[in-house]
Amino acid sequence: MHKSVRARTFRRALLSLLVLAALLAAGRPAQAASIVYVVPGGAGLRDGTSWANAKDLAVALAGASSGDQLWVLAGTYKPTTTTNRTLSFSLKSGVAVYGGFTGTETQPGQRPPQTHTSILSGDLNGDDGANFANNGDNSYHVVTGSGTNATAILDGFTIMGGNANNISGSAACGGGMFNSGGSPSLTNLVFSGNAASAWGGGMYNENNSSPSLTNVVFSGNRANLGGGIYNSSSSPTLTHATFSVNSAGLGGGMSNSHSSPTLTHAVFSGNSAGGGGGMYNENSSSPTLTNAVFSGNTASESGGGMENWLHSSPTLTNVTFSGNAATVHGGALYNTVACNPTLRNSILWGDSGGEIYNEPSASDPSIPTVSYSIIQGGYSGTGNLNQDPLFVTPVPSPAPSIGGNLRLQARSPAIDAGNAAFVAGVASDLDDNPRVLGGAVDMGAYEFLCPASTPGRLFVNALVVGGTGSGES
Repeated sequence: MHKSVRARTFRRALLSLLVLAALLAAGRPAQAASIVYVVPGGAGLRDGTSWANAKDLAVALAGASSGDQLWVLAGTYKPTTTTNRTLSFSLKSGVAVYGGFTGTETQPGQRPPQTHTSILSGDLNGDDGANFANNGDNSYHVVTGSGTNATAILDGFTIMGGNANNISGSAACGGGMFNSGGSPSLTNLVFSGNAASAWGGGMYNENNSSPSLTNVVFSGNRANLGGGIYNSSSSPTLTHATFSVNSAGLGGGMSNSHSSPTLTHAVFSGNSAGGGGGMYNENSSSPTLTNAVFSGNTASESGGGMENWLHSSPTLTNVTFSGNAATVHGGALYNTVACNPTLRNSILWGDSGGEIYNEPSASDPSIPTVSYSIIQGGYSGTGNLNQDPLFVTPVPSPAPSIGGNLRLQARSPAIDAGNAAFVAGVASDLDDNPRVLGGAVDMGAYEFLCPASTPGRLFVNALVVGGTGSGES
C-alpha cells in the first residue's frame, strides 16, 4: 500500500477512536464529590469513609484533594494535639469544609448549624476559662486561607480563641483567620473571642485578599487596629454581616487601609475604639455600604460610628447612624483631610458628639456629599431633612451599647423621602423586605411596611420587631 494511503487510513482510524472516546465521556455521569466524614478525634478506622470511621479535622484537611467535601460533626476541633501555636486549619482551593452535621444528613443543606455547632478553637491546652483570659498559649491563627480562591469553602463554624500576640510579623495579625493573597468563600461563620496584638483580631486580610463572607458574625474580638476585621490592600465582600462588641485602638468593628470592601446588609453595634468605634478608614480606603446600621458604637476620641482619614471617601446608601458617641468630634461620622464621603438615603440622628464633623483644612478640606438624608441639626444638599425620624425604640445610652429598634414608625418623615435612583438594582432592605415599595424608597436601613390600605405597601404591624435579615434586636 502506498505510504500516503496508509497515512490516511491511520488518521481516519485515530479520528474514529477520538470520536468514540468523546461520546463515551459525554455519556458517563459526572463523578460525585468525594465525601470525607469528620468527628472530633476521629473514630473507628479513621479513614473518613463513614461517620463510624471518621477522620479528625486537622488530618482530613491535610490529606484533602480538590473536589473533596469534608462533612464535620458538631463538636470542638483544634489545629493540633500538640502545643505548636504556629499550626492552623489551612483551607485549600477546591475543598469544601461544612460544619454543623448531626450525623443523619445526606446533603449539606440539611444541617442545622445554628443548633449543632462545630467549633474551631485555638485554645490548645483547654485552659482559657471565661472570656479567654488565659490565652497566652493559644494558636496564633485558628484558620488560614492564604493563596486560595473562591473554591475554598468554609461553611457552618464558630471560630474562637485565636491569639496572634507576637510582637511583629504575621503572628501578630489575624487571631481568628489570616489571609494573604487568599479569597476563600466563607459562609455561616461566627468569629468570637479572638485577639491580635497588631491587626485584625477576628480576621486579617492582606496582599489583595478578597474573601466572600455571607451570614457572618464578629463578636467580642479585639486588636490594636480592626477588632473584628483589618483589611490591608484587600477588598472583601460581606453580605449579612454583624459586628458587635469588638474593640480596638482604631476601628472597633473594622479597619481598612488602601482597601475598599463592599458591605450589604450589615450591622455595627456596641463596638468601641479610640477612633472609628464602628469602622475606621485610612489611606484612600473607600468602602461601599448599603442597607447598614451603626448603633451604640463609641470612640474615646473621634468618629463614634465611623472615622475617615486621609483621602478615604466611602459611599453610604440607606445607612442609619444612631446612639453612637464620640468624646471629641463626630458622634456619627468624622472626616479628616481630603475625605469626601457620599451619603444617600441615610439617617444620622441621636448621636452624641455631633452627627458629621469635618476637620478644618485650608488646603485640602473634606467635603461630604449628602442628599435625600435626615441629618440632626441639618446639612446642605438636595432632599435633606432635619426632622426626628421616629425610630421604634431608641438605642440605649450610654454607648457602647446594643439593642434598640431603628425601624420607622408609621408617621416617620423618612418614609418615601429617599431617591429610588440610588437603590437601582438593590432588591431588599436590611430585613430582606422589598427595598422599593410603590415606586418610592425610604431613608435609612429599613423600609417601612404599612397597613394594606396604603397602595403599594405590604400589610404588617408598624411596630413589629424582628425580620429575616441582620437587624438589631
